[in-house]
Amino acid sequence: MLYATSKRFLEVFGLASLEDLPTLRELEELLPASPAAEASPEVPGDDGGAREEEELEEEDDDGANQDNNSENSGSHDDDEPRPWVICLHGFGMGIPAADLVGFRAVHMHKELGYNVVMPVLPLHGPRKVTPLGGEAFISFDLLNGVIGMANAVWDVRRLLSWVHSQDPVAVGMYGVSLGGYTTALSAGLVGALDFVLAGIPVVDLLALFRSHAPRHVMRRAEEYGIFSAATDEVLAVTRPTTFPVRIPRDRRYLYAGIGDRMAMPDQAHALWR
Repeated sequence: MLYATSKRFLEVFGLASLEDLPTLRELEELLPASPAAEASPEVPGDDGGAREEEELEEEDDDGANQDNNSENSGSHDDDEPRPWVICLHGFGMGIPAADLVGFRAVHMHKELGYNVVMPVLPLHGPRKVTPLGGEAFISFDLLNGVIGMANAVWDVRRLLSWVHSQDPVAVGMYGVSLGGYTTALSAGLVGALDFVLAGIPVVDLLALFRSHAPRHVMRRAEEYGIFSAATDEVLAVTRPTTFPVRIPRDRRYLYAGIGDRMAMPDQAHALWR
């Protein structure tokens, strides 16, 4: 059986050729080895190298674990002092195989010399509560987006606390799409970062809904007052442009995709301004 790819696939994932993809051995090093390994995650120790996926779970009042009441992350690190980068995935991702390729994690670790940690954003990957990861972020119940982003920043703060306990040379954050939104928001709320890179970020969910919603959905949204001043005021509490940036200007980086039809360039322009 022969397998092939397209030039478009390589462009989307920023690859020069299929040789840039991680090998099966590298994937085995980075991913949990088996369901049994996931059931007993390895606690970060002093032996360095690839670490198992960690999961911190909370219980509800009935003692039952809920899918999103957990924080999942995978990391690849060494004992030697290195800078760290926290990679925040985009909407619908949070799947190790996709995130490893999308962020070129092996390249960042082996060639650029970074320790890489990739948390799963709320309502994505193993934390999803709908068939499509992240679907609850974009719905008529806009408070889902507010709660989801607040949850994401809380996760980032917890993760940063752990990373700083590893005596890093420096710590940065790189997010794409929804991860770019979280990165930009964290730059104003968290601090404690040496650099931030927001890729094709979304910064205004209401403007995103307005630009993408079909006509019949727009009519329904207007009927229920979704696009009101009150809604805008509520969403402002998790809008990156609401808060002054706590990262020095020469350590902030931003890029947009001219042809991106989801996180359109005007979103990145709003953040840049």
